[in-house]
Amino acid sequence: MECLMNILHFSIFEDLMTCTKIFLWKYPRAIALITIIASIGVLLKTRSRKQPPGPWGWPFIGHLKYFKDKYYIGLFRLKDRYGDVYKLRLGSQEFIVVCSLESILEALVGSGKAYCGRPDILSYNILYKGGRQRGVDTADFHEMLKIKRSFIDASFDAYCSNIETIEDKITIEVLEVMDCFLEKSEPIDPFFMLEASCLNITMMLVFGERLDPRKKITSDLLTIFHERSLLKAFTPDDYIPLLKAFKTDDHVDYIKAITSRQIENQSKLINLHKDTYDPSKLRDMVDHLLLFIECGQDLSLLNKDDMDYLLLDLVNYGYEAISVLVTWLIGYMAANPNIQVKVQEEIDSVVERDRPPSLRDHPFLPYTTAVILETQRMASVFPFLIPHVVTENRILQGYSIKTGTTVLFHIWSLHHDTRYWKNPMKFNPNRFLNEDKDLEIPDYYMPYGAGLRQCAGESLAEIELFLFFTTIMQQLTFTAEQSPLILEPEFDFLIRPKPFRVSVTER
Repeated sequence: MECLMNILHFSIFEDLMTCTKIFLWKYPRAIALITIIASIGVLLKTRSRKQPPGPWGWPFIGHLKYFKDKYYIGLFRLKDRYGDVYKLRLGSQEFIVVCSLESILEALVGSGKAYCGRPDILSYNILYKGGRQRGVDTADFHEMLKIKRSFIDASFDAYCSNIETIEDKITIEVLEVMDCFLEKSEPIDPFFMLEASCLNITMMLVFGERLDPRKKITSDLLTIFHERSLLKAFTPDDYIPLLKAFKTDDHVDYIKAITSRQIENQSKLINLHKDTYDPSKLRDMVDHLLLFIECGQDLSLLNKDDMDYLLLDLVNYGYEAISVLVTWLIGYMAANPNIQVKVQEEIDSVVERDRPPSLRDHPFLPYTTAVILETQRMASVFPFLIPHVVTENRILQGYSIKTGTTVLFHIWSLHHDTRYWKNPMKFNPNRFLNEDKDLEIPDYYMPYGAGLRQCAGESLAEIELFLFFTTIMQQLTFTAEQSPLILEPEFDFLIRPKPFRVSVTER
């Protein structure tokens, strides 16, 4: 029977080939016409779905070679060859890299929720019991996330409007870290002292609890948050199956274990708050969260796990970025003593020496503020926004972007583009001042992103940076251990300066 079937298959195939040859011989013009029509159809279809350009990639691994070390620089250079919107691939996952102001605004501001998704990757799901949708940064833009963002916005606004309270909490920590600086008779690396201090500020704002920087619990917390931040960083491991093997079960179990320990510690603090909670006297963000739930603003959707992870994210949000930025600020002051003197002179002209700087001084310190802005531009500590995912087919700058595509918004590229900034690799605070020496911030300065997923902690971060920087500049002078001080970046999940040492003297 099988032999008979093979004979029949061969016979049918032979008959088809014979008919095809006769058709081609008798109707060559028809064949040519069909070919032309089909070619035009394919061309029109291709044009209607114009894909972003990009380099040739290897099978299985795609463009892995571009994601090594300081890959934000390599992707910045690709812009010159392929334009402001170009395509890369890791494994089977396509990425679009977006570099220019126009393309970033078109996507994040002009397209509503279309670019508000997040990638469904292993790293994000490890971070939260029940998966990434429990997070703030890692969740898709659904109703639960809107509720959490509403709480964060409301509590941050309440804090930022209560100037005296937030100033007191931040200034206490700044004075403490300055004492630590001055205790050292030799040049110091400021980062680790700043990191513990900034964590303390965040713990005070969220839980009303201050930690002793010298105790083990502080170093344990720093380890927990650093490990969690590394998992939020963009890495090829999550997109190439071969590399996923490096995320071993032991490492996954370790992340889950240290997170569980912190959740247990938080639960104790939350229970203490419940015992002493007074809705008329809100002390910190835990109190704000209890009131938020009591008033039904969570629509009864937040359970205990949601509360735990929300508070964990709030602590993890900005402390490391702030400590890295203040480290950059100190480095740039030591590397540019003339700029340091100008900052100190401006502060002295506005703030009496017997009181620390206040947020009320901010409008009268344009040059000092420009130095902070220029540091944020130069450092661009988060070179990319957290990866976005397209949730519906879109056209961006004339290119077709498919649903499910991951988009990297290249903020470092925007902040170092010669179309927007003159001599972008030079530290020059004057670029943020107009001819009248008033502050002027251009649209193409975008350290916190834009649109519906813009960083919720922007206002609080700006307050911390301003108070931290002005207070230490009022009281201290930083001198490079070796002159000239060359500040070099290193990159894990954010861009920090390679360790450097400075001498600290009291003014």
